[in-house]
Amino acid sequence: MQQLTTFCVIVKGAVDGHNATIFVYGQTGNGKTYSIQGNGLTSSIPKDGVKTEAVDGIIQKIARD
Repeated sequence: MQQLTTFCVIVKGAVDGHNATIFVYGQTGNGKTYSIQGNGLTSSIPKDGVKTEAVDGIIQKIARD
């Protein structure tokens, strides 16, 4: 839950005009690409990654404001 809250703060800050970066690191094979990009069309149940969620969040925030 903490990660989601941090992510929402980053998206809100980006929309408000602040610089924002989501930096992912870890050992090879730990799922960094999956976390950022999601599983796309490789599964019958697509799961969005951080990148897609960020863009959706930015669009929703702009639409509300």
